Amino acid sequence: MVAAQGETKPFTLVRAIPDDVFVCATGHYNPERQFLYDYWSDVADAFFASGITEDVLGLLTTQLDEQQRAEFDRIWDRFGGICRSIDWEQLDRGEFVFAERMTVFSGGSANVRGAFPNIVVMVRADESASNYTGLVEMFEAAADEINGLSGSNVLRVVESEKYDAEIHSVNLLGSVPGAPSMEFALTRRGDVIVFSLGGELLEDVLARLADDSAGGRLADDPRFVSAFQQLPEAEDSMVFFDMQNMLRPLEQMFRSIALRARGPGDVTRNTGLNAKASQKNAEALNAYLHGEYQQAYELANAARELEPRDSLVLYNLACFSALVGKRNDALDWLEKAVEAGFYAPSKIASDSDLASLRGDPRFEELVSRAAELARLHSARDIVVNSSRTSEAYRITTQGWQACDRGEYEEALKLAEQALALAPDDPRPRYLAACAHARLGHADQALGDLRKAVDAGFYCPQHISDDPDLASVRERPEYAQALEAARRGAAAHGADDTDTYESLFLNLMTRIMRSARVVDCIAAVEYTEGYTTHQDSIAMLAPDAADDPLYSVFVRGGTV
Repeated sequence: MVAAQGETKPFTLVRAIPDDVFVCATGHYNPERQFLYDYWSDVADAFFASGITEDVLGLLTTQLDEQQRAEFDRIWDRFGGICRSIDWEQLDRGEFVFAERMTVFSGGSANVRGAFPNIVVMVRADESASNYTGLVEMFEAAADEINGLSGSNVLRVVESEKYDAEIHSVNLLGSVPGAPSMEFALTRRGDVIVFSLGGELLEDVLARLADDSAGGRLADDPRFVSAFQQLPEAEDSMVFFDMQNMLRPLEQMFRSIALRARGPGDVTRNTGLNAKASQKNAEALNAYLHGEYQQAYELANAARELEPRDSLVLYNLACFSALVGKRNDALDWLEKAVEAGFYAPSKIASDSDLASLRGDPRFEELVSRAAELARLHSARDIVVNSSRTSEAYRITTQGWQACDRGEYEEALKLAEQALALAPDDPRPRYLAACAHARLGHADQALGDLRKAVDAGFYCPQHISDDPDLASVRERPEYAQALEAARRGAAAHGADDTDTYESLFLNLMTRIMRSARVVDCIAAVEYTEGYTTHQDSIAMLAPDAADDPLYSVFVRGGTV
């Protein structure tokens, strides 16, 4: 067992794991289990000897033409050769550890925060670099093949050094505009090889491998120590699951969603308008992620020249301008981005790339302007002061059916009949506007459209997309009516926000509270002769007895 704080022999790699991961599993080769390894090795040998893999490959390649088959064979041979150069058994026989941390990220240009996994897998190999060299070769070959298939440099392998470790990494989402960084890396430090997804956990692990005095280690956590002290000694493997560390980031995410409901939220319009501009923008983001701000600025400017209306390109240009010290230019580009459709007040206000602009009155005005536009453009369509059970509604429905048949004169007559019964109802008034527009009566159409909006037809999305109004879209009165509809929808949508937020937070709080009854779970595995054993323990939170679910855990037992 883990007899004292910090003692995790023979699992030495777990000492490098920080105490904020939510799951950690570690194990090592145990000669006592050789009979199991031999058994499964025989099963694997029999499987491959059966010819099933060749049959499956044959089925998969039957639809390929001669050129495609040749390309498939080339790739198969390339990776097969690399795989044969790696001593997989040596990697498998070493000590290993898997750990995952849940982190919260802000999703690019949107005011939505998500829980994103941060993973490390460590294996203790030999001191030679042969296996690591083979793994890096496979890594670079995969990136090379993907870049070849895509026709662009979407994956860029970067070599670096940190904490006496050599690192080969690639941002898997580097070519996706506005996406958070998803860094996959291969790392070697001495006899330890690390596979990682997400850079933050890798950084923390390397720091603890390099410095024995570094604190915040999972192996020193009192809860970790206490759980394993109550279990038999872990000979083969040990697993620790921390419910609190899993739920904490999720709770942050749910609160962020609720805050989005309270505020206007972030909205982006007019993005991805030009494929070449989007590709150039992706290259700019890739340069930015590697700290090459001047190159990012130049690439973003090239993207803007290709498509000057793209709000995301303009926003990135503002960020890169700020990073290279072009403060006034950054404000100019930010203003253009907001007016072009980057209605993202939360992103703008919190973006560290724009830190040098904060405090400038013009910057604060742009945040307010973005919030105002986001509120207008994110509001849902709503119709007020109209009944779906009235005779006027029945007649209006007949009018829409006439419109669908192209009988616009008939539709106009039915709209007038409905208005005679309910002169303040916005639905028949909107029908009249559409019928007039189809008949070429522009002035009457625009007059009825504004009356419909003023009466409660707050449907900016529907008005924007309605082909019946195509003939009047260029008139200023149309734009004024659409703006009024947006303001009406925003005003009425805000009335429901506090109720939705309260219900959502109450539901999530109850779910989180119930889940937190379990504090942590620990499990060990050990071998005696030809028998393997697994023991586990679930530790309840100190205040578990206060939760209604407590009785479920203690039913039939004693806590």
